[in-house]
Amino acid sequence: MGRRRNPYRMKFVNSMTNLCHMVGFVRNPTSTGYIIQQTNNIEQGIPVRIPAGHRPPAEGTMIDATCHIFGERINGEPNCVLSVIATEAPSVRHGLTMTAWRSGGTKGNDDFQPFLSTGKLRKEIEAGLARGDKHSETDKMMLELLAASGNQLDSGLGVSGNKVLIAGFVEMKRFVEPNPHQSHGYGEIYLRQHHDLERLIPIRIYNEDVRSILNKTTRLLPVYVEGTIRMKVLPDDQGNVRHKSLHIRCEDLHAGLRDKHILQVPDWWRTEQQTLVAERAARQAAAAKLEEARKKALASQLVPVDDAPLVVS
Repeated sequence: MGRRRNPYRMKFVNSMTNLCHMVGFVRNPTSTGYIIQQTNNIEQGIPVRIPAGHRPPAEGTMIDATCHIFGERINGEPNCVLSVIATEAPSVRHGLTMTAWRSGGTKGNDDFQPFLSTGKLRKEIEAGLARGDKHSETDKMMLELLAASGNQLDSGLGVSGNKVLIAGFVEMKRFVEPNPHQSHGYGEIYLRQHHDLERLIPIRIYNEDVRSILNKTTRLLPVYVEGTIRMKVLPDDQGNVRHKSLHIRCEDLHAGLRDKHILQVPDWWRTEQQTLVAERAARQAAAAKLEEARKKALASQLVPVDDAPLVVS
């Protein structure tokens, strides 16, 4: 679907940067979507949705997909939902490698094996790839956006063709303490691009200084993020999948710049920012009033000192 659509015109949602670029294998296609598999662990595959009436690619095809990311509450928790806006055949140069494919470990494997023992793609898959070393239109777009942001990334757009560029406003934040599933802890923000709070986009921050990053992050702060889309899989005691969550993973938060990452500030942000400022001013006024009352109470408890000269006999 969408092979001829120009992704340059599709890089914003509600006037905010919103793009996810992935290269992977199509799995389990249906009339509503499919999974993009990037490693040999199918449980880590990224589910995507397609518009009604569009035909999905064939099972096992390697594709280069451009998506928008939306937030949706699934099983009570905010999750990412990807909607495909354009696809094309990746070039031989920018396709997945066997090294990236094997990074999924061994759990969750199925019988799908796109690589030969030599590390080369199977002929039927390689036949569908674009020829030549030139960047596709999507590659060019992603590289230009990265260059404009002042950051650099290798020409292959990451080890496994997985890159997210997104901007918006921080709605909530928290630090997740270390637990049996991750030993260092991480920061998490819920990014907002819509008035509807049910559409928050979860972003996890992995950085040694994440507490400092969170301390500087306030509600409604405009931010810009470069990261990857990840499927977190939590097993039960028997090794079966107990919980899955789709989120964006990044190392840092950058300033969301007007006219670059955020083209237009939404009305709901202006209204809530005004409310936030008014609430902050009210709290400061109440604190000042309490301090003044404390000083008066303290003054009333002081015992006057006699000013008469002290006579020593």
